[in-house]
Amino acid sequence: MKRSMLEIMLFEKKVSSSGYYNGYELASNVVIFSYNGDDYSKADNYTVVSRESAIGKEFSASYALNGDDKIVLMIADDLVANDVIFGLVTGSGSNNSDAGYYIDVLTPDGKTASYDCSMTVMNDILSKAGSDDLKNLMGFKVSSNNEIKSGNYAKVVTKDKFLGGDDVLAKTGKVDKIENGRITLKDSDAGSYGYTNDVVIYKYDADDNKYKADGDTSDIETGKTVAMFDIDGEDSVYDVVVIFKA
Repeated sequence: MKRSMLEIMLFEKKVSSSGYYNGYELASNVVIFSYNGDDYSKADNYTVVSRESAIGKEFSASYALNGDDKIVLMIADDLVANDVIFGLVTGSGSNNSDAGYYIDVLTPDGKTASYDCSMTVMNDILSKAGSDDLKNLMGFKVSSNNEIKSGNYAKVVTKDKFLGGDDVLAKTGKVDKIENGRITLKDSDAGSYGYTNDVVIYKYDADDNKYKADGDTSDIETGKTVAMFDIDGEDSVYDVVVIFKA
């Protein structure tokens, strides 16, 4: 027998690796709805999220308990937007979405995805994303309706909290040398930094006039300016390198 829905919103509580939220276990058959919108009565504003997808996420939610004090129903505040998407902004324009505009993001897997946004958000993202000469790796949280909203994007170098805070690392400088799985930089971030075996390398393709995520470590040459990012863990080993346009 289910208990009544708790009439509270829990701020930034995290689902543990063992499946507990605010001290209560998520039942194996828990039903989780992710809400995004301005009208709680509209079915289109809800997305069903699996128990597995909620593990490790922080979000606000109301929930109902069963007789065993397990969570069997949860209404989460835009849980879908808790995954951070990283990438370079490669395009933008207007479309027929409710938001009216979009940006294109080239993600580390080499795919380009389009996300809706307002004109104000689009222009702000473009100003932060930088020019082809100095392209900034960006991080985004995308709402369940495929929209990027104000406050849900930032340059990775800012180490914004939603990007991972101090766990996300960024270094920029001219390459002094590359050997033994490490890149030595000069300038303000001078030092030697290791990179992963499957490091993603963005480089500018002059023939197609755009950045691609198909670079190789052989493209990292002495004298070139690069930005290095550790976005996947807390190991200070860098997962992404952006080689700036020459």
